Amino acid sequence: MAAITGIGTEQRVARERQADAAASRTDRAGPAGRALPYNMVPHGSKTGELKPAQQFEAFVLQSFVEPMLPKDDSAYFGEGTAGSIWKSMLAERIGAEMAAAGGIGIAEMVEKRNASIEALDKAKTEAVKADAAAKGAGLGKPGSL
Repeated sequence: MAAITGIGTEQRVARERQADAAASRTDRAGPAGRALPYNMVPHGSKTGELKPAQQFEAFVLQSFVEPMLPKDDSAYFGEGTAGSIWKSMLAERIGAEMAAAGGIGIAEMVEKRNASIEALDKAKTEAVKADAAAKGAGLGKPGSL
């Protein structure tokens, strides 16, 4: 009788584990309410939320990081084209994570530069509109050309 009780307990524990696993998958449910595959669940990375300036910084950081990776480590990266692609993808991901974590200030400089260019363009546009309005107001007066 003890063997039967042991089997029942093991089955109960197995069912509880399955229920817990199902509950954790539904916590990560997608838009249709179905559980997402493990590789589709966000794990704390914010690289998908990068602004364009941060994306540029990530690209620059990738070009800094890639030469720093070991060149003759075929045990880790693999050999041939696949190894070089894997190494490049790793450098890209490291650069993106660095940029998402604040980077080295390139994104801030680019955003400041873009903001100053936009402000200058806005000021020029307003000046052209004001000049056109002033010329348009003078056309209706007698003796004006």
